[in-house]
Amino acid sequence: MKGQRFSHALRFEFKTTNNEAEYEALVVGLELASAVGASHMLAKSDSQLVVGQVLEEYTIKEEVMQKYVDRVKAQVAKLQSFNIVRILREENNEADYLAKLATAKEDAIPRNTPIRYLELPSIFSPDIQVQAINYSDSWTGPIVDYITNGALPNDKVKAR
Repeated sequence: MKGQRFSHALRFEFKTTNNEAEYEALVVGLELASAVGASHMLAKSDSQLVVGQVLEEYTIKEEVMQKYVDRVKAQVAKLQSFNIVRILREENNEADYLAKLATAKEDAIPRNTPIRYLELPSIFSPDIQVQAINYSDSWTGPIVDYITNGALPNDKVKAR
Protein backbone atom coordinates (compact mmCIF):
# COMPACT_ATOMS: atom_id res chain seq x y z
CA MET A 1 0.00 0.00 0.00
CA LYS A 2 3.08 2.23 -0.02
CA GLY A 3 2.55 5.44 -1.93
CA GLN A 4 -1.18 4.88 -2.39
CA ARG A 5 -3.23 8.05 -2.83
CA PHE A 6 -6.89 8.54 -2.05
CA SER A 7 -9.02 11.45 -3.17
CA HIS A 8 -12.39 12.56 -1.87
CA ALA A 9 -14.39 15.68 -2.52
CA LEU A 10 -15.89 17.12 0.67
CA ARG A 11 -19.18 18.97 0.87
CA PHE A 12 -19.76 20.91 4.04
CA GLU A 13 -23.35 21.14 5.23
CA PHE A 14 -22.27 23.76 7.75
CA LYS A 15 -20.53 27.12 7.66
CA THR A 16 -16.77 26.85 7.82
CA THR A 17 -13.72 29.04 7.49
CA ASN A 18 -10.89 28.19 5.10
CA ASN A 19 -8.74 26.99 8.01
CA GLU A 20 -11.53 24.82 9.39
CA ALA A 21 -12.04 23.32 5.92
CA GLU A 22 -8.32 22.52 5.75
CA TYR A 23 -8.53 20.77 9.12
CA GLU A 24 -11.66 18.87 8.07
CA ALA A 25 -9.82 17.63 4.97
CA LEU A 26 -6.89 16.51 7.12
CA VAL A 27 -9.20 14.69 9.57
CA VAL A 28 -10.98 12.91 6.71
CA GLY A 29 -7.61 11.95 5.21
CA LEU A 30 -6.49 10.51 8.52
CA GLU A 31 -9.76 8.61 8.89
CA LEU A 32 -9.35 7.17 5.38
CA ALA A 33 -5.78 6.13 6.15
CA SER A 34 -6.96 4.37 9.28
CA ALA A 35 -9.87 2.71 7.46
CA VAL A 36 -7.60 1.16 4.81
CA GLY A 37 -5.13 -0.01 7.43
CA ALA A 38 -2.32 2.43 6.66
CA SER A 39 0.38 2.63 9.28
CA HIS A 40 2.31 5.55 7.79
CA MET A 41 0.97 8.77 6.29
CA LEU A 42 2.39 11.84 4.63
CA ALA A 43 -0.08 14.72 4.42
CA LYS A 44 0.49 17.72 2.18
CA SER A 45 -1.25 21.02 2.76
CA ASP A 46 -0.98 24.52 1.39
CA SER A 47 -2.21 25.91 4.72
CA GLN A 48 0.70 27.41 6.60
CA LEU A 49 -1.46 27.73 9.72
CA VAL A 50 -2.61 24.09 9.78
CA VAL A 51 0.87 22.69 9.13
CA GLY A 52 2.41 25.03 11.71
CA GLN A 53 -0.15 24.20 14.38
CA VAL A 54 0.00 20.44 13.84
CA LEU A 55 3.81 20.52 13.98
CA GLU A 56 3.59 22.71 17.11
CA GLU A 57 5.55 25.49 15.42
CA TYR A 58 2.67 27.95 15.82
CA THR A 59 0.83 28.98 18.95
CA ILE A 60 -2.84 28.04 18.90
CA LYS A 61 -4.88 31.06 19.91
CA GLU A 62 -8.44 29.95 19.15
CA GLU A 63 -10.30 27.23 21.03
CA VAL A 64 -11.75 25.86 17.78
CA MET A 65 -8.28 25.43 16.28
CA GLN A 66 -7.12 23.67 19.46
CA LYS A 67 -10.02 21.23 19.13
CA TYR A 68 -8.99 20.49 15.55
CA VAL A 69 -5.36 19.92 16.56
CA ASP A 70 -6.53 17.59 19.34
CA ARG A 71 -8.71 15.70 16.85
CA VAL A 72 -5.81 15.38 14.40
CA LYS A 73 -3.46 14.17 17.13
CA ALA A 74 -5.99 11.54 18.24
CA GLN A 75 -6.08 10.21 14.68
CA VAL A 76 -2.29 10.44 14.28
CA ALA A 77 -1.86 8.33 17.44
CA LYS A 78 -3.37 5.39 15.52
CA LEU A 79 -0.49 5.48 13.00
CA GLN A 80 3.09 4.28 13.36
CA SER A 81 4.35 7.43 11.66
CA PHE A 82 2.88 10.66 10.39
CA ASN A 83 4.32 13.72 8.76
CA ILE A 84 2.71 16.82 7.34
CA VAL A 85 4.47 19.17 4.96
CA ARG A 86 3.52 22.52 3.53
CA ILE A 87 3.38 22.81 -0.22
CA LEU A 88 2.81 25.88 -2.33
CA ARG A 89 -0.77 26.59 -3.31
CA GLU A 90 0.29 26.32 -6.97
CA GLU A 91 1.46 22.75 -6.30
CA ASN A 92 -1.87 21.76 -4.78
CA ASN A 93 -3.73 21.27 -8.07
CA GLU A 94 -5.47 18.06 -7.01
CA ALA A 95 -6.92 19.65 -3.87
CA ASP A 96 -8.07 22.66 -5.89
CA TYR A 97 -9.73 20.33 -8.41
CA LEU A 98 -11.53 18.42 -5.63
CA ALA A 99 -12.61 21.68 -3.98
CA LYS A 100 -14.16 22.81 -7.28
CA LEU A 101 -15.89 19.44 -7.68
CA ALA A 102 -17.32 19.69 -4.19
CA THR A 103 -19.19 22.84 -5.16
CA ALA A 104 -20.18 21.62 -8.64
CA LYS A 105 -23.58 20.25 -9.58
CA GLU A 106 -23.99 16.51 -8.99
CA ASP A 107 -24.14 15.64 -12.71
CA ALA A 108 -20.83 17.46 -13.36
CA ILE A 109 -18.89 15.24 -10.97
CA PRO A 110 -17.15 12.16 -12.43
CA ARG A 111 -18.70 8.93 -11.11
CA ASN A 112 -15.36 7.67 -9.82
CA THR A 113 -14.90 10.65 -7.49
CA PRO A 114 -16.22 9.87 -4.01
CA ILE A 115 -18.01 12.74 -2.31
CA ARG A 116 -18.29 12.88 1.45
CA TYR A 117 -21.02 15.06 2.91
CA LEU A 118 -20.10 16.46 6.30
CA GLU A 119 -23.13 17.50 8.29
CA LEU A 120 -21.21 18.59 11.38
CA PRO A 121 -17.64 19.64 12.06
CA SER A 122 -15.55 16.64 13.11
CA ILE A 123 -14.70 18.37 16.38
CA PHE A 124 -18.36 18.22 17.39
CA SER A 125 -18.97 14.56 16.63
CA PRO A 126 -17.46 11.65 18.51
CA ASP A 127 -15.71 8.78 16.76
CA ILE A 128 -18.47 6.55 15.50
CA GLN A 129 -18.06 2.91 14.60
CA VAL A 130 -20.13 1.98 11.55
CA GLN A 131 -21.28 -1.54 10.80
CA ALA A 132 -21.23 -2.36 7.08
CA ILE A 133 -24.47 -3.69 5.64
CA ASN A 134 -24.46 -6.13 2.74
CA TYR A 135 -27.43 -5.34 0.52
CA SER A 136 -26.50 -7.75 -2.27
CA ASP A 137 -28.61 -10.61 -0.83
CA SER A 138 -31.63 -8.40 -0.18
CA TRP A 139 -34.38 -7.10 -2.45
CA THR A 140 -33.02 -3.64 -1.67
CA GLY A 141 -29.62 -4.47 -3.24
CA PRO A 142 -30.49 -3.40 -6.81
CA ILE A 143 -32.13 -0.22 -5.51
CA VAL A 144 -29.11 0.73 -3.42
CA ASP A 145 -26.81 -0.11 -6.35
CA TYR A 146 -28.86 2.12 -8.66
CA ILE A 147 -28.92 5.03 -6.19
CA THR A 148 -25.21 4.87 -5.35
CA ASN A 149 -23.75 3.82 -8.71
CA GLY A 150 -26.48 4.42 -11.29
CA ALA A 151 -26.29 0.71 -12.22
CA LEU A 152 -29.40 -1.07 -13.45
CA PRO A 153 -29.91 -4.83 -13.09
CA ASN A 154 -29.08 -6.93 -16.16
CA ASP A 155 -32.57 -8.46 -16.09
CA LYS A 156 -34.82 -6.10 -18.10
CA VAL A 157 -37.87 -6.94 -15.96
CA LYS A 158 -36.03 -6.10 -12.74
CA ALA A 159 -34.59 -2.94 -14.32
CA ARG A 160 -38.11 -1.55 -14.81
